[in-house]
Amino acid sequence: MSAVYALIRGNFYIFSISLIGLLVELLVILLAVVPFAGGFTFKLWNVSTLGSATILIFLAITLGGIAYGRRGETLPRLPYSIPAIATYLHATRMLSDFDEMARGRLGSRERDRRLKDSRKTYGFGWTVGTDGVMRAGVDEEELKFDYPYGAPNNINE
Repeated sequence: MSAVYALIRGNFYIFSISLIGLLVELLVILLAVVPFAGGFTFKLWNVSTLGSATILIFLAITLGGIAYGRRGETLPRLPYSIPAIATYLHATRMLSDFDEMARGRLGSRERDRRLKDSRKTYGFGWTVGTDGVMRAGVDEEELKFDYPYGAPNNINE
């Protein structure tokens, strides 16, 4: 029903997602009926095999269309996931500032004193990393400009 409502409202993206979901369910049924023994009729073989092949071709075309339509876009990441944090901290000057402050090397009082004495502030925005590439990340203030929501993570792409 969601495919019909999406088609009536003119939302073709939701319609195609709903249609693909229905076709995958139909594919499961058709693959269960594909004859693998000689006792099946030719008509049953045609319907199940050709139907399965048609659905698989349609799914491959749809996947190709989605990959072509989203080329150059980065997939969104959860901001608290390890890959996102690694991306935001990659090639930042902040890493060299915090290098000696790792746990075990420096006591907490000494660490806090050094942070307070450095008087540096850090923020999230567009910054040029130590490798010379401009990207969104966490680094010292005086960032190049703010990071708008939904922008790519690397401005050079």
